[in-house]
Amino acid sequence: MKSDDDGTGNKSCAATCNTSSECPTGKHCCAVIAGLTGKGACLANGATVGQQCRCAIGTECQSGTCAPTVDGLGNPTKPLVCKPNDGMPYNGCSSGTCTSGGCCLTVTSTGSQTCEKPCQMSSACGGAVCQPLTPGMCGTKLGSCVAN
Repeated sequence: MKSDDDGTGNKSCAATCNTSSECPTGKHCCAVIAGLTGKGACLANGATVGQQCRCAIGTECQSGTCAPTVDGLGNPTKPLVCKPNDGMPYNGCSSGTCTSGGCCLTVTSTGSQTCEKPCQMSSACGGAVCQPLTPGMCGTKLGSCVAN
């Protein structure tokens, strides 16, 4: 993928990546690129409009939240990207509060607190998986929808 390198019009190839921690200083965002399946491209933060940075753990993100992207119906999908801490579905909930009836859960694999949708069965998750919570519940449900 071609990218502006230094602002002088010189172009260079952006390195592909799986997560932002693989990118060099100055291009520390492993940006999700349409058509580039399974990988991202190392770009500077804010290099593209609506840029999403791939992550594996919360410490890769300024907000501290690494969470799934969502599909058009609001169901969690991959890849994991840096998200704001605003309590919205599948965003961070460092305050412990979620909007829209979600549950603020600590995701062990990312170390992030994320607002997840409650569920009883995977059929409620639109292609994602209803992961049982042990112990505990999400509202009145026994699980939460997670990207598979």
